[in-house]
Amino acid sequence: EPTDEDLLEGRIYAETIRTIEKTPGGETLKAFYLDGMSVEEIAKQNREAVGTVTARLSRMRKKLRDILLKKISTWEEEAS
Repeated sequence: EPTDEDLLEGRIYAETIRTIEKTPGGETLKAFYLDGMSVEEIAKQNREAVGTVTARLSRMRKKLRDILLKKISTWEEEAS
């Protein structure tokens, strides 16, 4: 039987994937984290500088973190 923590972890994972897929720039995060591509491979594929991809990954990580923290906060309030 899954624990509450397991359920929350699954919900966070599912929400992370949905957020990556629908957020502009999310394809870079998907390529890096889910597809296992290197920054160099992504840059070559998109015909961009490595620095551009690195900067986009940094911005997208922050954006994803902010979105997920808000979602988790909402879930915690709903559970209370």
